[in-house]
Amino acid sequence: MFMSWTQRPSRSFANAYFGQSNDKVTKKYNIKDFKSKRTDRRPNKVKERSEFSAEKLSTYQLYTLGGNHLRTAMQNLAKEAYLDEIRNVQIHLYFGLNEQEAMTVSNSHNGTQAYLKPTFQDTVYQALKLKEANKTSSLPASVAQMLSEIEMKEVAKESVGTIVSVANYGQVNMKLYNLLVTKFQQKNGSFKSIPQNTSRFSECTICSLIKKSLSETKDKQVRSGLLEQRNKHLWQQRSERQKYYKHQMKSKREPSKYISIIMDAMDQNKTMIPHFNKPPKSTDGMWKLKTHLLAAKVHGVGIYGFFDIFQWAHGSNLTITALFNILNIMKDSLPEVLYLQMDNCGRENKNRYVIAFLCLLVELGIFRKVKLSFLMKGHTHEDIDQLFSRFIKNVLGQWIT
Repeated sequence: MFMSWTQRPSRSFANAYFGQSNDKVTKKYNIKDFKSKRTDRRPNKVKERSEFSAEKLSTYQLYTLGGNHLRTAMQNLAKEAYLDEIRNVQIHLYFGLNEQEAMTVSNSHNGTQAYLKPTFQDTVYQALKLKEANKTSSLPASVAQMLSEIEMKEVAKESVGTIVSVANYGQVNMKLYNLLVTKFQQKNGSFKSIPQNTSRFSECTICSLIKKSLSETKDKQVRSGLLEQRNKHLWQQRSERQKYYKHQMKSKREPSKYISIIMDAMDQNKTMIPHFNKPPKSTDGMWKLKTHLLAAKVHGVGIYGFFDIFQWAHGSNLTITALFNILNIMKDSLPEVLYLQMDNCGRENKNRYVIAFLCLLVELGIFRKVKLSFLMKGHTHEDIDQLFSRFIKNVLGQWIT
């Protein structure tokens, strides 16, 4: 059931039409009745269909689900001029809607209008509302339905993983997300969406092959199998990443018991010397000295960097030497458990020499336990890479010779 109501904002009367099936009953109401403060005019709530009465329309409190901009614009125009040709607006009046049904109505309304595409922030906000309203139902399915209504096309629940992941953030991560949104909107405006695919790194081979296969087939059964395979793959890498985050938190909360270190090398093409913020023409084809940076981030303690100009081979010896120097600096405050995170490079990290050195640390009693971890290939980029990004951004504006 809905109400079609022709509104005259600045006139003394409003015509209301009560519609059920094909029957229409015309009623007249004084517009002042909607603003009355009399006790018998206070807003009533309608919970059941049988409770609604067109005679009591002026006593109901109305909430606008869509068309706010049009209503505001018309009210402002009505104050400035007498414009009969634009005063009549047809609306649909609903009652007894729960929060998700109200969201469906508003999204359907937006789909019939010329409107800006919802930003990533908007979809996350609506996903949070769905999560609060439907605690027992599947959030991915609810978000997919919501996006289908907004975009006027079918959206698979397997494609809304990023939105659902953000909506499921804990209190601490949600505060960080809100801070990110605030800073992004201050810089770019509230109508620009936060980009979700900004990585400059190469994509995981498995992810790339599954995406390619999905784009080449429309068979529902095949697509379902591919999506299930992709979800298992992403669940596995997400689980391993969460383990790394857990090690970080343990080292920060109990530094007397745990230490967490991540080590990685920076792209050497960005650290060649000389470096110019705006290279002169005379430097075209100039020979440059290759410079290598191996960095380690000790969570809750500090950052350590080791530069070389390729005077040594880049292998397990270099990795072990850097790790030994870090532990030597911290020798007076080493805890009993070491968590070490590295990438999958077999030459430098994932080899018997590095593992033998870590076993020696336990054998000598320096640590009671050492845990060496590697994220899945293609999903290894972490906070250490953000450190490199900040470093190179600072270097880009300088001349280094």
